Amino acid sequence: MIKDGRDSTVQKLKKILKKGGVYDEVDEVTIQLLADQIDLYRVTRGTLEGDNMSFETLTDKGAKTFKLHPAAKLLLELSDRIRFLLIELGMTSKSRKSDSNGAGDARKDIMNWIEGK
Repeated sequence: MIKDGRDSTVQKLKKILKKGGVYDEVDEVTIQLLADQIDLYRVTRGTLEGDNMSFETLTDKGAKTFKLHPAAKLLLELSDRIRFLLIELGMTSKSRKSDSNGAGDARKDIMNWIEGK
């Protein structure tokens, strides 16, 4: 990743976490890892925008079949990594439903930002 892009991703994450009241300096390494995964997710998603998530191919016997695009597999893996890092930061799916400390709002803001909403 480009260092400037990564730094801006880290700063954006910190801003969202501080706004939600869930930022802690102890989580700095996790925030850096999350920023890396978000940047890679966005690049991968950009790769797929022009392509389909799957492609048609032939089996050994000549039958048509569809395979998942390799970038789509990576995108799914990155989604899981991002979800696990959010959980590590205290933003679980449960905190989305009833948050007393702003974790749900921060999680929602991060997910919307990742998806470009």
